[in-house]
Amino acid sequence: MDARNGSRGSDPTESADTPPGFSTVILLSAGSGIKELSTFLTKARPDIDIHPVKSRDALDRVTEYANLSRTRLIAFGTDVVVSEELLSRLGFGAYNFHPGPPDYPGWAPASFAVYDGARSFGATAHVMTAKVDAGPIVGVRLFPVPPRMTANQLALGALVAALELFRELGPLLVNASDPLPVVPLSWSRRKHTRAEFRQMCDLPPDITEDELKRRTAAFDIDEPWAPGLFRSLTGDRTPPNRS
Repeated sequence: MDARNGSRGSDPTESADTPPGFSTVILLSAGSGIKELSTFLTKARPDIDIHPVKSRDALDRVTEYANLSRTRLIAFGTDVVVSEELLSRLGFGAYNFHPGPPDYPGWAPASFAVYDGARSFGATAHVMTAKVDAGPIVGVRLFPVPPRMTANQLALGALVAALELFRELGPLLVNASDPLPVVPLSWSRRKHTRAEFRQMCDLPPDITEDELKRRTAAFDIDEPWAPGLFRSLTGDRTPPNRS
């Protein structure tokens, strides 16, 4: 996959000595690869204390006993919203790997990119702030979108791009106590929501064939939270023919 990198170009292995005070990372990820992500970070800094968590409940439990003044949080592939109160208690900040480019903050970025006919896509690494997908950007990995790509396929490409960013920035995040350098990129002002996604799944009775194809490619996705395409006015929840 061809990719263009908007993050810092230095070698992530060229980090300073172990910073005083910084000893713990909370790794927040809902994916099945959380163990591999944790192992990667441990190899980058063997003495770091990694706490992998997958859910809000698990995050709440670990923050009850972790020394947050010595902690940095790294989020990857999660829909858990970290509270402003918790962010303020982290001594070394928090970073998120978002499965979409700065043009698509918010919910289901691959779906809305496919619906819009976006020509490029990717992943974004950024500082976590009280507002979701709004913090300073520290890295971007982009790739061109082939014609007729579905949201399922695009989301997979975004995952690959996010993993590439994680491999580049992860060693810096566990070895450097200073914040990562910010790149000169900004988020789009429009942030898509879960409610907007559901609205796009609700097919009007007079939908055209072309619009049905657009919505099928973009919003009929393989995610447990996705409602699937339906028609609320008729009560029909049978997905349209994908052929």
